[in-house]
Amino acid sequence: MAEHAPTGWKSAPERAQRQDELQEARAEADHAKADQVHMVRDVSMMFNELRALADRHTALHSDRARLEAELERERAGLVRARQSWWQRLLGLKR
Repeated sequence: MAEHAPTGWKSAPERAQRQDELQEARAEADHAKADQVHMVRDVSMMFNELRALADRHTALHSDRARLEAELERERAGLVRARQSWWQRLLGLKR
């Protein structure tokens, strides 16, 4: 019977083997899609963490600038407080 089949037709064992290969390829594709979805989710989480760290860095940089300005004001006040009353009155600096 297989001898009379047109070319291109497969025997039952060949068709079963091709079906198994097709099913295996589909399973691999599904697995690859699932991996891709997990990677996209992981990358998204990493970007969110990076954004949060960048926001925190900006806030800390702002706090540092504010504290440095405050420190300079306090140092200037300390220098002024160390001057005698008459130096402050005349505007003299040490």
